[in-house]
Amino acid sequence: MKIKYLLLVGLFFIMTSCNNSSVYNEGYDFPKNQWQKKSSNFFVFTIDDDTSLYDVTFNLSHVYDYQFASAPLSFKWTKPDGSSETIPVDFKFKDENGKELGDCAGDICDLKHTLASKAKLLKGEHQITVTHSFHFDYLPNIIHIGLDVSKAK
Repeated sequence: MKIKYLLLVGLFFIMTSCNNSSVYNEGYDFPKNQWQKKSSNFFVFTIDDDTSLYDVTFNLSHVYDYQFASAPLSFKWTKPDGSSETIPVDFKFKDENGKELGDCAGDICDLKHTLASKAKLLKGEHQITVTHSFHFDYLPNIIHIGLDVSKAK
């Protein structure tokens, strides 16, 4: 009886301690694992609470043992007041020793890049457009890209 009680209490604490602070989480999958250069992928999210701090994270999944160490990405962030900023990123897949930087399971690796950390965001609609300027028509072996906006902890 005590074991059942302890299990129930433990389950209760686990369930109540999970705090889903995600405000937005969307993504794109790429046919044939090819991120075409001509495709502009955009993410539109709304901030309702401008008193909170937010983390904005770009997510990318790729095939294990990526053939390039990095790729040039660009993020254009348009804010509710009409202003915009472009954030160029040399997105790293591997470190200087050739080791994967992503969290890999099987043949898929997941990488994250923080665009904003504990940032105060304007109330209203935000749009982030992400493109790449890789020297071929497409960036190969890219499975998925996504954006997560969460309240900072």
